[in-house]
Amino acid sequence: MKSFSVRQAKQRFGDIIRAASDSPVAITRYKDRIAVVMTPDHYRMLLAGCEAARRNALTHIVEELGRDGVNRTFSRRMLAALKEHARHR
Repeated sequence: MKSFSVRQAKQRFGDIIRAASDSPVAITRYKDRIAVVMTPDHYRMLLAGCEAARRNALTHIVEELGRDGVNRTFSRRMLAALKEHARHR
């Protein structure tokens, strides 16, 4: 990932926007990343990946509850509710 200091970001904003069209760009202050500039498409992909990971984790939890002897009807209902919730987000 390319990075620019805050000072460079102020002076070369156009360069950052152009670089971000290829891949996310970090903005740093004292070598610490404080921001990331990315295209809307990159941002949507990031959100989609986070949402998929969240759904997978919740599905795994519900499956584990079912294996551990928790009422399977409850587990199926919980999984259905989680899937329905994910569809409306």
